[in-house]
Amino acid sequence: MRRSVLDRTGAFDEDRKIIGIEDWELWARMSFHCPIVCRRKLLVHYRRHGGNFPLAGIRLRYPRMIEALLRNLPLTEAQRLEVHQISAQRLVEYAEELIVLKELQAARYCLDAAANFHPPVANGEMFHQLLAKVPASVVPQK
Repeated sequence: MRRSVLDRTGAFDEDRKIIGIEDWELWARMSFHCPIVCRRKLLVHYRRHGGNFPLAGIRLRYPRMIEALLRNLPLTEAQRLEVHQISAQRLVEYAEELIVLKELQAARYCLDAAANFHPPVANGEMFHQLLAKVPASVVPQK
């Protein structure tokens, strides 16, 4: 990337709450200032399974990243609403992944965060299907 892009967007957000996903936040912030090209070529392969990949930990940081984006970007109210809507849907998708991995506390956290970001998401069929898979006794992991 060009230095001028970093000059416009700023470097990594050093907020400790987004450690591990600060690169996501930076790329997302950059995408508001310049085009980002997504390559379809596989460059890295991660072998993922419940024992070696902290998927739940990364997914739990996602709401913090969105909060950092909202803090770091000069967005209009319409853009903020769109970020909330997209983030809520993404969190529902994360909850589905976490349920498959039997990470029920993390899944519950993602569902709760989705409903907080954009309350209408809680009226969706997928949201209700996923919530039914998480026992009411499960306390969200934070």
